[in-house]
Parts: sequence; C-alpha cells; structure tokens
Amino acid sequence: MKYHNVPIGNLFEEFSSSPQGLSSEEALFRIQKYGKNILPQKRKNFLLIFLLQFKSPLIFILIGAAFLSVLIPYFEQGHLSGKDWIDPIAIVAILILNACFGFFQEIKAENTLAALKKMQSEDAVVVRKGGEAKISSEDLVPGDILVLAEGDKIPADARLIESIELQVIESALTGESIPTEKKAEWKGEGNISEQKNMVFSGTQIASGRAKALVVATGVASELGKIAFLVSETESPQTPLEIRLDRLGKRIGIAIVVICILVFVVSFFRGVPITEGFLTAVALAVSAIPEGLPAVMTISLAVGVAVMAKKHALVRELRAVETLGSVTVIASDKTGTITQNKMKVVSVYSGRKYYTEKSIALFANSEMGKRMLDAGASCNDAKLPDIGDPTEISLLDIANTYSIQKRNQRISERPFSSEKKWMSTTHRIAGMEVEYYKGAPEIIATFCDPKRKVEIEKAAEKMAQEGLRTLAIAIRKERQPTAEFLGIFGIQDPPRKSAAEAIKTAKQAGIRTIMITGDHAVTAAAIAAQVGLSGEVITGEEIEDMEEKDLQKVVRKTNIFARVSPEHKVRICAALQKNGEVVAMTGDGVNDAPAIHRAEVGISMGKNGTSVAREASDLVLMDDRYATIVQGIREGRRIFANIKKSISFLMRTNLNEVIVVAGAVICGFPPPLAPIHILFVNLVTDSFPALALAAEEAEPNIMRKKPRPVSEGFLDGQWHFVLILGVAAAVFEFLVFFLALRTLTHPAAQTLVLVTMVAMEFAIIFSVRHDTPLFSKDWHAAKNPWVLLSTVLGFAIFFVFYITPLQTFLHITPFPLQYWIYPIIGSALLFVLSEVLKYVKGVKNVFLWKKKS
Repeated sequence: MKYHNVPIGNLFEEFSSSPQGLSSEEALFRIQKYGKNILPQKRKNFLLIFLLQFKSPLIFILIGAAFLSVLIPYFEQGHLSGKDWIDPIAIVAILILNACFGFFQEIKAENTLAALKKMQSEDAVVVRKGGEAKISSEDLVPGDILVLAEGDKIPADARLIESIELQVIESALTGESIPTEKKAEWKGEGNISEQKNMVFSGTQIASGRAKALVVATGVASELGKIAFLVSETESPQTPLEIRLDRLGKRIGIAIVVICILVFVVSFFRGVPITEGFLTAVALAVSAIPEGLPAVMTISLAVGVAVMAKKHALVRELRAVETLGSVTVIASDKTGTITQNKMKVVSVYSGRKYYTEKSIALFANSEMGKRMLDAGASCNDAKLPDIGDPTEISLLDIANTYSIQKRNQRISERPFSSEKKWMSTTHRIAGMEVEYYKGAPEIIATFCDPKRKVEIEKAAEKMAQEGLRTLAIAIRKERQPTAEFLGIFGIQDPPRKSAAEAIKTAKQAGIRTIMITGDHAVTAAAIAAQVGLSGEVITGEEIEDMEEKDLQKVVRKTNIFARVSPEHKVRICAALQKNGEVVAMTGDGVNDAPAIHRAEVGISMGKNGTSVAREASDLVLMDDRYATIVQGIREGRRIFANIKKSISFLMRTNLNEVIVVAGAVICGFPPPLAPIHILFVNLVTDSFPALALAAEEAEPNIMRKKPRPVSEGFLDGQWHFVLILGVAAAVFEFLVFFLALRTLTHPAAQTLVLVTMVAMEFAIIFSVRHDTPLFSKDWHAAKNPWVLLSTVLGFAIFFVFYITPLQTFLHITPFPLQYWIYPIIGSALLFVLSEVLKYVKGVKNVFLWKKKS
C-alpha cells in the first residue's frame, strides 16, 4: 500500500487508530498480531557453523584417508590393534582442531556484532490514551502515534500527522547526506527519497518536531524489506574457495592415477590382487598433505589477528585471503569516503574566496570574527551533534576559532522551507542587532541591491563545486538594509586518508568506484577531491539500461549518483559478470544487499547500521577507507604465504610418493613405514609450513596487479615442485639402495626418514623468498618462526630417536658415519633450489626487457 498518497483520515480508519493513540491493551494485542518491531534475524545454528568448517574437497579427501587407514590394517590382519588407530586419530584430531579455529573466529565476530547492536537499542515516545509514554522501540505497532523531536532516531515507518520545520537525515536509507525537508501536508508521487509526508525506520530527525502514525514495523518497513532483499541475495563463491576446490580436485585425480598405476604394476609383478590394492591405497594416503587444512586455517587466523590490530573485524576467515584478489572496490560515498559530517570547507567574504587551507586567515580577520559570531548565534543546533548538520558545521568552525559563546536572543523568526531563511535578534553593546542566515539569493534581497549579482555569482560558483551554501548578513537598528557578511560553503568532506588510499589501490591495479545517493554534482565534486574522475551515471540512467549495456558502462565509469539499493546490486552483478572480484563497502541500510552480493562485503563499525554489519564479511571498527587497503595488503601477504606453504608441502609429498612408488615398481621393500609418512606429514612438514604464515609482505606487494581468480596456488611453482621433489626422491632412493647393502631394513628405513627430514628442513629456508640467497630482500625478510620450527621439529624427532619412544615410531638407530647422507642431501637440495630461483630471476628480467 502507498501510504504517502492516502488521506490521513483514511489511514486512521485503516489502522483503527486516532490522534489520541492506542490503549495499552490494544497495543499488546497488536504485538501478538504483527510481532515485535525488530528485523528478522537468522538464528545462528552453532552445530551448522561447526559442520560448515568441513566443506572442502581437501577435507573430504582427508576424511577418506582416515577411513582407509583403519580399513587397510583390518583387511591385512583381520582385526585392529591399538597402533592401527594412531593414523586415523591423528588425522581426525587435526581436522577437528582446524574446524575449531574457524568456528571460534566466527562466533567471536558474531558476539562483537551483538555487543554493537545492544549499544544501539532505542526508546520511542508514543501517544497512549491521549497522553505521552516512553516505550521500547521494539514494542511499537502499526497504529501507534509517534512523537518525534530533534535528534531522535525514527524507529518505524510512519505517515506524518503534523510537522513543524521538520528535516530528516536519510543517509542510512537513501545515501543522501543533506537532510530532507518533511511536511505533513505534502501530496504527490515519488520514490522513498521524495515522499515528504513519510518518515522511515533507521533515519534521524535533524531539526524540528512532528507527530506521525506508524504504518509499518519490523520486516514490513522499508528497512525490513532491504533486510529481506539481503537474505535473498546469493553470496558468490570466493577466490579462496575456488582455488581450494581446484586444488582438492587435482589432488583427488592424482591419487586415483597413483592407485591405478601402482595396482597395475603390482598385478603384472604377480602380487596378489588384495595386497596390490591395499599397497596402492596406502601409497595414495601418503600423497595427501594432512597438515594443509591446518596450515590454511592458521594462516588465515594469523591474518585475522593482524587485521584486528588494524581495527578490522573479520566475520569469516575466507574474507581475509579474498581481499588479496579484489580488483574493484565499489565504495559508498557517505560515511566511507566522506566523514558523514557536514563541514565548512569554503568561505566567500569581502569579495574573496577562502579555501579550507586559508580559512584560518579569514577566521582571524575582523570580518571573519563577525561572520562566525553571526553563524553561531543565528543557529538552533547544539554541539556535538544535535540539530541540522549544516548548522552544526557553523558551530564547529566557530568553536574551532574560539567563538564559543552565543549572543543572547531577544527574538527570532524561525526558518521555513517557503522563505528559505531565518533571523535572530540580539542586544550587543546596548544596540539591537539582527542576524540573517539562509539561501544566498534570498539573503541578497535584504542587502544593498548593487551586490545582488555578486552574491548570486559567488553562490553559483560554490554550488558547482558540490557545496551547500548559506549566506550570512547583519542589520543594526535604524539601518535601512542589512550588511552582507559572506557565504559559507558546506560539504560532507572526504576522509583525510581516502585520497591516499585510493591512490595506493590504483598502484595495486585496483579500481575504486564511488556509489552514492547524493546528487551528481556533489558526487563529482567529492570524487575529484579523492582522485576519481570521469562521467557521472545516475540511478535513473541505470533504470533504463539492459544488463549488457550496464556491463559496458561499469567498465569505464567510476562515479554513480542517485542510486537505489537495487541499482547497487545490479552494479555489483555487472562488475562480477565482467570478471571482477568486488569489495563493496558501505554503512547504510541501503548498502546491505550489495554488500552481501559482493565477494567481500565491508561495513562500518562506528557509524554503520546493524543491517549492513550483519550482511558483511568485514567490519571496519574505525570506519577508515584506508583500512580496506591495509586489508588488501594483508590479503595479498596471506595468499603469498599460503602459496609458499602449499609449494613446500606439495614438493615434500611428491618426494614421499616417488620414493615409495619407486620401491614398489622396482620390487624393493618399503623405504618408509606408514607411521614414518604420517610423522613427516604432521610434524616435520607442518611446523615449517605453519611458520611460513608469519612471513612479512614483500616490499613491492602493493605495486603488483591483483592475481586472477584462475591463478592456482601452484602457478609459477610447478617447476620448483617437480624438480626439487624428484631430486630429493632420487637422492633418498639412492640412500635406501646403498643402506640396504649394509644395514637392516628397519635401520635403512630410519636413515631414509632422517635424510628426508633434513632435506625438508633445509629447503624451508629457500622457500621463504622468491629471490636468491644473496639478494637484499632475502636477508631483509625476518621470520624467527622458521628457525624455531626447524629446531622444534629436530627436537621432536630426536626425542623419538634416542628414547624408548623409538619403538612407537618404528625407529632403529644407525651408525654415526651414515649421518653424512642427510648432511650432503640437505646441502645439495638447498643449492639446487637457489640455482632454480636465480635462473627464474634471470628469465623474468629477460622477458621484461623483451616486453619493454
């Protein structure tokens, strides 16, 4: 129903109400009928949150490995002993630990949001049985009569019954930063931002007072409809999820190939079918990097901790890495790029223009002091934030320059939208003085007619810069005309850090698109100040566009004005269809659907609405746009480190597979016991891989283009993985072959294990950085955790090697002279890795020069 164009009398009949309001009994009945005045919230199912942590192909593979590690000994022995449970228990324990990291991070984020929401609960004043009563805004029902005053937050959608100089800040709903004038007697058609006789939930009274009939609460309100739109909007699969799925599928395919290959070879060698199958499955299990999910989750958790220190609350772990893939930041203007606080940024006085940099010069002049005094005295606002934001801006600048005391009023003529001016009369030094404040073209009529053209030209120039203008004049008693003092140019200014952050993002290959509900002129002016340029497209133009046309427009347009929530979702979808990875930022209710639609939804923690926060992946607790860019830097660092960890794990697992498969194919006994493989994967591999999560970002990380979603974790690393994996396996197989000639099989297995561990610990120092050993960047990168993980890994191994625990790990000590093999092997592998990096560096330089 369109409540704005129905006579108020009809609405009273519709809701069985009257100007005297409802009775308490009727209100209670309606609460039961309509429900509480709260937005629908998805109930958090803790069990579901926990189970969703297992949603990954890699996790499924590991669950299968745990199952098979029980099945194999059962088929071999016909029963299960205590040691047969070691492998599956270890794998399951890691999976549970991994799930707990993600689970507790999400719960922690939700608790923080709940605390923010409690801080924002409001009361409402209503008419009950002809008298006023204060109730919880949750208990409002359709038919209630709201009593609204300056500074109040509007708790429900309502039709105005009466209004006195009412202005409402609707930026949370429409994106419009300038207060909207409201009138009870207004009639006409229009969208939400143009319905002058309606007030909406989630907005705030800037000035004036009113009474209004509640027509919609909770989910039926405009705010509630947007919340519903959020719940209906699908969130796309993130780059991290895409890469993990791809990696999991590739590992799965590799495992199937290995199983088939080993089974076929075993069959042709005359091995019984059951034994050949079990050997193939056991080998496949050894190919799975059991520590990878934990490495992934802990790397992201470290990123969450870093982001928290930088005032960014991460609601979902995946959002941290996804930030590193962002190609477009689609940002709301009001409250994100700008401060959502009106400020005097320009002054015209004495036939001179003063910019923000030179306002101090103006304020300290005699004319400046008079003008600031007039602006503060002819003013109904109160600091810090009660009243019309434009009037608050005049108090702010007066307060900044030590004009803190207003002249006492004798009388006033209040502002009205029809006349567009107000005046106040004061007694100063025994003389009556009248201050005028209002639209420049109106104030000019009170002043010397010769200055009319000058005043109008000055106001027009400021308006073209996207400024809201207020002219000030003074008339002393017995003066025929007022003296023109000047014009204040007022704007919701950009955050100081926004321009630099946008510049940094541009250097990193990331476009910034500004989206706002403000006028096109204002949007263009703000955009120019933060380094954005180009054509401004309005919501009205988007309305007439086909999807294909919009896809073309979003490729080149950086500024969108006068847009609705539906337009924002369409813009986001068009960018995604163009292959962009979108981060949508915003603080208002109207931002929530697009925030939810984007790969990374970012909301504001200070001034943001709860609807926007609950739709987001990331909450900026300091509301700084620059924090987004810091988050992108952190996301890139995390991806680089995960890539290093996976590269390290895959080359070690490839090493194991080749050694074990080579022995099966050549007819040798197993070079490693199953417990050895599990020990290497969970202890000597995982600790160094986890230590790589703490690697610092490379110096030029924000001068590279965003990595494409198609880029896998091993892109650019396959030659390292294959060459080093094969080289290590060949050396270890050679060691095993020589050891079998002089040592027992268990002692030879232990020697292969020690050699493998030593070579892996050596290679971790080379994996840390893409540049060779003697480069400046290699030595500048400090990460003590790598050394600590290596020492810890060796310490754990030697505890098993020299204590009775050696029987648990199936370790048989070997003569001291055989330690030369691990030493030589680790040194050779480290040198080979450094040579490969050097060759790659030379090749990259050659290709770069050729391209240039």
